[in-house]
Amino acid sequence: AYLAEAQAGRWSGRPGRRFHGLDVLASAAAIRPSPELRDEAIACMALVDLRRERTIAVGDSDAVAFSPDLRRYARQGDDGNVSVRRMTDDRELLHMPYPGQRRTYLFFSPDGRYFARQHFANGRSEYHIWDVGRRKLVAKLPAATTDHVLGFAPDGRCAALVGPDGSVD
Repeated sequence: AYLAEAQAGRWSGRPGRRFHGLDVLASAAAIRPSPELRDEAIACMALVDLRRERTIAVGDSDAVAFSPDLRRYARQGDDGNVSVRRMTDDRELLHMPYPGQRRTYLFFSPDGRYFARQHFANGRSEYHIWDVGRRKLVAKLPAATTDHVLGFAPDGRCAALVGPDGSVD
């Protein structure tokens, strides 16, 4: 029965099928090892799959961004404050107070070293760029309109604002 469950799961296409199949096969092998169980375990190991490690609790109005290496994430809570946290243990690495600011965009540079937040006020926007490792605000880039978009160079060393007309600042 365990073997049939592992085989059905492997063909299901559902997330977690690799890990569930291996767990079920381990239970079967504890009862009676066999070449069929070994073959199915090999087939399960060949699957590309994901397993949920943990869930990050966010509110309905929270903005969330992940670093490119998925080692950190940033979250803006209902109070407007932004927190950059480590994925492994949810430890806060950087806290940025923005009380009352609810409309925002959050993102990391391609190398994950910098974190940017778009700050809105009086029909204009300003991008705040933080060095996550140093926990320091390193730049404030004012944009002429709220339609400007910030982009980082691939190495993260430069940033530029692109306007709705294609102009670059």
